Amino acid sequence: MLKKISMALLVSGFCIAQLQAAGVGAQSASWMRIPVDVRSSAMAGSLSAAVDDADALNINPAGLALMRGTSLSFSHSFWAQDLSLEHAAFGYSTNGVGLAASGNYLDFGAIDQFSVGSSGLVSDGTFTPQALDFSFGGALKMGNGIYLGVAANWTGQNLSNSWDSAISGNLGILYRNEGGFSAAAALLNAGQTLENYSLPLQVSAGAAFSSPLSRFSPDLTDHSVTIAGQWDYLPNSSFSSFSIGGEYWYRQFLAVRAGYRFSDYGTTDGLHGLTLGAGARLSNFELSYALVTLGSLGNSNQLSVSFNL
Repeated sequence: MLKKISMALLVSGFCIAQLQAAGVGAQSASWMRIPVDVRSSAMAGSLSAAVDDADALNINPAGLALMRGTSLSFSHSFWAQDLSLEHAAFGYSTNGVGLAASGNYLDFGAIDQFSVGSSGLVSDGTFTPQALDFSFGGALKMGNGIYLGVAANWTGQNLSNSWDSAISGNLGILYRNEGGFSAAAALLNAGQTLENYSLPLQVSAGAAFSSPLSRFSPDLTDHSVTIAGQWDYLPNSSFSSFSIGGEYWYRQFLAVRAGYRFSDYGTTDGLHGLTLGAGARLSNFELSYALVTLGSLGNSNQLSVSFNL
């Protein structure tokens, strides 16, 4: 019990210090909040307490200690307004220790450039803003169902024909018991400024319940369900949201996922907040898809493929 209290105080103290240092104001690199884990996207970003793969780096790094063996994953996101995001992650775990590295490349699409001439605007061709993000981190099983993880991030973006970069860190703690209940807290993107603006600092807290359905009926062997909820707060923008999501695996072969995000990020017309997805697993190979509704901005389609090596 003393160890649990000590870990909780450590994370809470670090979070409070970072929030006080950050203040409230404008932020840079908001694209860092685009979800790269397709499973999390399909469940409306509610996986802080249930993530157990290499993508825990950017959700809750404590989940890295829950990985199984060695994994490699790739994903592609067709985001709104011609944005596309490429993501790759590698993870390795053994004996309650997990290590992972990931990289993201964001293409904002071509933008027309103009200059002012004597006769008015003159076309100067097009420019393609770009962004990169690299992360590395690890996690440990601390005992008594507690996991603690940290990650370091390098973020760069070229929005005006010059690159700017910043370094930040993620910190997470997760508790999971033998009954399938888990709870977690995480601090993401705490660090330097980028182009004189703060990164999208985020505080998350979540809970989840995962269980094989065979505990309720012997006829449901190889079936499982996960229900998760998560609260997110962005102190630099004073925005918050609450997400809920669910996942059902049929014979550990086919998964269906859904979620909804309740947020105060502003108003937008059309359907937004609803997420849907599916997954298929064959041996050590898994394919996942997610649909994210973004209102008048359109819908996002995300695909990923992962391998357990």
